[in-house]
Amino acid sequence: MTIYLTWLLLTELEKPENAIAFVGKQDKKQNTSPDNKTDVCQRIAKVIFPEYMAEAKTMGERCQKKIKT
Repeated sequence: MTIYLTWLLLTELEKPENAIAFVGKQDKKQNTSPDNKTDVCQRIAKVIFPEYMAEAKTMGERCQKKIKT
């Protein structure tokens, strides 16, 4: 299960709307993301752990910690 969740996290991070918050823009013409890292982490956590989204802030923080490690 842990391996599945790790790959799901990586899949979500690779999406352009999520990756721009962590990697930055790839094209100079592209605008930066209006979302900050916290918003992106909460959005990713909502996809990975939909059953725990009553605690969206906590799940977003946990997701962000996992990304940093």
